Amino acid sequence: MDKAAAAAIGAKFGESIKDYTKASENIIEAIVIDHCNEGIRLMSKQIKSKARTGQASTLAASMSNVPIQVSATKFQVNTISTEYYADFVDKGVKGVRNRGKAPSSPYSFKNLGTSKAMVESFKDYIARTGSKSMNKKTLIRKNKKKQSDLITKEAKQMAVATKIGGIKPMNFISKADNPQRTKQLAASLAAALGKAMAKNIKISINGN
Repeated sequence: MDKAAAAAIGAKFGESIKDYTKASENIIEAIVIDHCNEGIRLMSKQIKSKARTGQASTLAASMSNVPIQVSATKFQVNTISTEYYADFVDKGVKGVRNRGKAPSSPYSFKNLGTSKAMVESFKDYIARTGSKSMNKKTLIRKNKKKQSDLITKEAKQMAVATKIGGIKPMNFISKADNPQRTKQLAASLAAALGKAMAKNIKISINGN
């Protein structure tokens, strides 16, 4: 139900369209923003449960909701991320040699070249998760220079392996945007607007 429809219902019961419109605007905005905030929580939970690299973990903290006034009677809330790779993480990426992890993804790696940012992300992952390499060899050394070199080498190998095999989709957006949540939002709006309308009608009848 949009704001104009809610105001029209209020008018049928002798309400002031101006007063009811303002009340419905506040109710709708509060419920929709709360719905979107919960959506971010659900997406963040999915990302954190699936994240392998520090880059993906950062994604969970990069999302926010931005309310936008579309017209005098409608507004929308855009959920955005400051990280450019958000859609890659959601949909996955086909590997250069193996496309099985993300067969339906519109994205694919084109070559085995690794960027500095990608290597740094895996170095962060190694630092957070332990000192073992993919081959279970220890990366800890008394000589810190040798240790740093080993970790960098391991991170590069992990980055190349990722490009070969691809990235499995996290499907985190579907946790927030799905038919069940849309139905819940509609029910919440109907209940809240109905309650507000009943209260306004009572006030009108009592003359208060």
